[in-house]
Amino acid sequence: MDKYIKQLIELMRSAYQNRPEQHYSADLEDHFAEIEAYISGNFDQQIDESIGIPQHCFPPDDQLTDEQIDLLAPEFEALWNHFRFHLCFPEKINARWKYILMRKELAEIHQILKSENSMMHIEFCDYDANQCTLPREFCCGGFMED
Repeated sequence: MDKYIKQLIELMRSAYQNRPEQHYSADLEDHFAEIEAYISGNFDQQIDESIGIPQHCFPPDDQLTDEQIDLLAPEFEALWNHFRFHLCFPEKINARWKYILMRKELAEIHQILKSENSMMHIEFCDYDANQCTLPREFCCGGFMED
C-alpha cells in the first residue's frame, strides 16, 4: 500500500494543474447572471468532480496505517484548499478523522461558484453534541457544556 500512497500523493499534486480557470467580469450584469445561476442550482457539482480525483481513488481509512494517514491527510487538505474549499474541522480532531471526513465529503454535491475570489466553506461540525457523529473527544459541541 505504501507504493500506492506515494502514487496518490503524486496524483493529488498533479491535480493542482486541473483547477479550472477562474473568470471575473467587472460587468454588473454578468455578476448578477452568475448569482442567478448559482441560486437556481446551476452550479451543483460533486466535489470529486471539481477536484478531478474520484472518491474511489482514496482508500478507506481502515486500510491505512497511522503513518500513511499522517502522510495523506495534509496533502489531501492542501488539495482541497488549492481548489478553494475552506475546511473547518473541530479543533481537537486528529489526522485520521480529517481524512475520513474529507474522503466522505468528496461524494457530496455542493453549489460550487467558480468566480475569481470564491471560496467554498465546508463545516464538519453542527455544534450540537447530541447530533455529533464524531467520537466524543473530537466533538466540538462538547465545548458548550463547559
